[in-house]
Amino acid sequence: MRSQAWRAEALIAEGDRDPADVVLRRTQALWKHLGRPGAAAGLPEADGQLAVLADATGSIPVDQVEARYALYAQLCRLRRQIAFCNPLLDFDQLLFIQRHLAIPHCYRDFYGDHCCDQYYGITQQPGGGLRVLDDPFGETPEARNLLEASRVVNGRLAGRKLEGGSFLSPDLSFDGRRVAFAYVECEGPAEHFHHTEHERGHWDQGRAYHLFTVDADGSELRMLTDGGFNDFDPCFLPGGRLAFITERRGGYLRCGRVCPTYTLFDMALDGGDIRCLSYHETNEWHPSVTHDGMIVWTRWDYIDRHGTTAHQPWLTTPDGCNPRPVHGNYSFRRQRADMELDVRAIPDSRRLVATGAPHHGQAFGSLVIVDPRARDDDAMGPVRRLTPRTPFPENEGAAKVAAYGEAWPLSEDFFLCVYSPEDVPALQPAPPHGIYLIDS
Repeated sequence: MRSQAWRAEALIAEGDRDPADVVLRRTQALWKHLGRPGAAAGLPEADGQLAVLADATGSIPVDQVEARYALYAQLCRLRRQIAFCNPLLDFDQLLFIQRHLAIPHCYRDFYGDHCCDQYYGITQQPGGGLRVLDDPFGETPEARNLLEASRVVNGRLAGRKLEGGSFLSPDLSFDGRRVAFAYVECEGPAEHFHHTEHERGHWDQGRAYHLFTVDADGSELRMLTDGGFNDFDPCFLPGGRLAFITERRGGYLRCGRVCPTYTLFDMALDGGDIRCLSYHETNEWHPSVTHDGMIVWTRWDYIDRHGTTAHQPWLTTPDGCNPRPVHGNYSFRRQRADMELDVRAIPDSRRLVATGAPHHGQAFGSLVIVDPRARDDDAMGPVRRLTPRTPFPENEGAAKVAAYGEAWPLSEDFFLCVYSPEDVPALQPAPPHGIYLIDS
């Protein structure tokens, strides 16, 4: 495990006797990394507080459990204050969604969950919304509904508010003025229409995800797509178009059931000129833009490969030319995570961050760092574990662990992500996923 960790310091060190020791060691490293002179303006008393707590950690015996726990809590509070002095946190708003996890509907296997079914509209539970978190690193952050006063200005839903359904996959335009997202109404018959005329779609229009855009102030809420297809994962492209994932290609996955394929497309920002970028026959997920303007996304390619491990990052040009895998195209089972989802380029780095997720599950698991320039051994050669104490779901014996998801990189050492302590037995049943700042 140590050889696969992004930072060995994320593991338990030889001198760590209890959680207080762990948090002290890591908080000292965080304070040193941020640089005392640079951070001192935001937290001038941190040096002294950290020294006092370090002395207490060394002097209070580990068998004094209550005293050690109180010390641990103090260290956690100081760690939070230090972490929020990070100069990378130079913004005062966070865009996010609230949603329930999908409930499998058209497929219930041994695990009761699946990487494809999680994004079919019929598996979604009503509730949640498109939110903005104001002052996220302050004393009293406040979440507000970006669509509180918004009504759709066009299309079938003109005049309606988006409420009572489920939201997915927001993306912010490069100028910060426009938000794209997916929404399903959760209305109408929740059944799968089985046929081979793919242009008809496979779902009632009220049970499929459709794409919308809205201005950053909540105005101009526009419906871009409609019909019996699931359209989701919008991604603004540098050339002024919008990439997204959709079932419009037609086709089904290759194993055992009638499960519609969704792949990479793009369109104009007004919803017109829809083009297929990937004619791949199996499902794809989560496009984002790399530093050189390429599209990186996840493709399930299991021709002549193990069916539950061949979901890895691929790259293509913005017009869909020259698709190629980043790594791991011929991996054997249990040599790495089954899937690498929500792949994003790390600022000022050649590396990518992703979620090591299960095949029979949803887009949560353990976070990883991928180096596209490292030698590809179809295993863990190009991959390092950002959260090494959380196993890869399913292929490391923890089928339902869904601890981490969708990391947003700030640097190679700091990330925003969602997290629920599903890998901590003492905290079961685990609370819902929340937004966290983590360091390496």
